[in-house]
Amino acid sequence: MVILRRTQKLSSSLGESPIVPAESDTALGDWYVNRIVVHRQPLLLLISSKSLLPMLLPARDVQGLPSRLASVVEARLKRSGIADQAIAAEVRTMDRVAVGPTADRSVLGIMVDFAKGIPHYLEQVNLGDAALHWTETLLSETPCHAGRPFDKVIFPNSKTPELLHARWIMPEIRPVTEGAIHFHTFLEAIARAPDRDGVLGDEELTFPPVSDTGSYATPRNALTFGRMGVDGVHYAILTINGVVTDQSPVIHISPMDFSEPYAVLGESFLDYLAAACGVSVVEMQSVFEKEWADRNALLRFLRERFKHSRLFEESRLGRLDRLLMYIQPKS
Repeated sequence: MVILRRTQKLSSSLGESPIVPAESDTALGDWYVNRIVVHRQPLLLLISSKSLLPMLLPARDVQGLPSRLASVVEARLKRSGIADQAIAAEVRTMDRVAVGPTADRSVLGIMVDFAKGIPHYLEQVNLGDAALHWTETLLSETPCHAGRPFDKVIFPNSKTPELLHARWIMPEIRPVTEGAIHFHTFLEAIARAPDRDGVLGDEELTFPPVSDTGSYATPRNALTFGRMGVDGVHYAILTINGVVTDQSPVIHISPMDFSEPYAVLGESFLDYLAAACGVSVVEMQSVFEKEWADRNALLRFLRERFKHSRLFEESRLGRLDRLLMYIQPKS
């Protein structure tokens, strides 16, 4: 259930539900909506009460907004690059919509600030969907509550994935990964990040990680977190007795290499990242300690240093072959 909180300006169009709960069941909280006019064209401005993520819509069929709120939010989250699993869970929770009045002055204050900025972003001659979406993106990069201490400042484009993944994805992953401090920290950093490009160099992230890629070559005890993007090559960490630990090896899986589809890339996730970044395990550990202190160090370091080619030095791979014994093939 989600609450759509309309301003007084929209009271005649949206009314009020007979029963309005205290808060929504969703990760993003209530959705506030106001009608604004930009360059003589009416628009609806909606923002999430928890992440302050903005949406802009033409002010058409306002009375029908509650029935299409879930689909509107779904489309907005897809444009933001949110994981499909998190979007589906959030939308399922929006199966019922209650309409009520606004309840939080700080959210209304952000709406006012956004409304003032919108005319500067939108050209008078072009208020189509592309322009509205571009303006949403610019607004979502705006620091909100900037007068507060920095750890209380909200950037909607980063707060949104953080809230969604913390609510819908991490609880499912946590039982398998929480014993692996480094891998779990990596996943939490990815969940918070609005932009995940370049974290594994030229390789692509798989987030949330998956246990079944659909490939015959993926071991039964593998949790895939990355892929090359060609030939089905992917990268996974192995579970040991059903869970990922700080001693779980990281492997390369190449389905097209039928005789030898596997190579061990790191004796642990920490070792894997250290080797790919060209640093010692001790230095990589210090990066994690910085991450635990300020929650911004790990991905920044990986974007600067991670090169997958460093992992394939032959003598290094030879030393790691002893860990192939932990792989549990499907057949």
